[in-house]
Amino acid sequence: MEVEVTQAEFNYCPGCGVLGAHWQQLCNALLSLYEGDGRLTEALALFRKAAYPDAARAALISIEMELKRLGKTENYGSQLVDDVLSFEYDKKEQMYPREPIIKINDLSSQSDRNEQDGIRLLISGMFKGLRNVLMHQHVKFSPIHALSVVVISNLLIDILNHGSISNERKCVWRKVPLPNKPAGDDVQ
Repeated sequence: MEVEVTQAEFNYCPGCGVLGAHWQQLCNALLSLYEGDGRLTEALALFRKAAYPDAARAALISIEMELKRLGKTENYGSQLVDDVLSFEYDKKEQMYPREPIIKINDLSSQSDRNEQDGIRLLISGMFKGLRNVLMHQHVKFSPIHALSVVVISNLLIDILNHGSISNERKCVWRKVPLPNKPAGDDVQ
């Protein structure tokens, strides 16, 4: 049985997982933005080898290692997330009986507390919903899904290290060469 697939839809080999040359160049240009600090070195190398589930797993493990490093703890998984990011706030007394070990902002407003808790829930959900599955089951993972996990992992590690997304950030601009898409270059 033959299925007609357009170039826009067919961006990697469903048999071996290798990206077409054009898509490899585009992904490499994007991934090069994350190479500077070395946090995702293993995940990036695995992605470039078309080991997509392994790349996603390595990116999630990078978040876990960063939480351990910043929180100075050896716990793991969602328990680690709760230990270092959760807090208790007494609305009546307007005080914190327990502050988080890793604070991504000063928790001075409801919006700040929501952001802190949202990041905690996001990381915990990624550990429960993705990392555990990738660690304990053989999963086929598309390049797009793996790339998404790498990108969000980078964002979360950045927030853990530099705080709230509402903080002023220093942008580093550099040119990234983008390839022209040659006709018929998608199939390897």
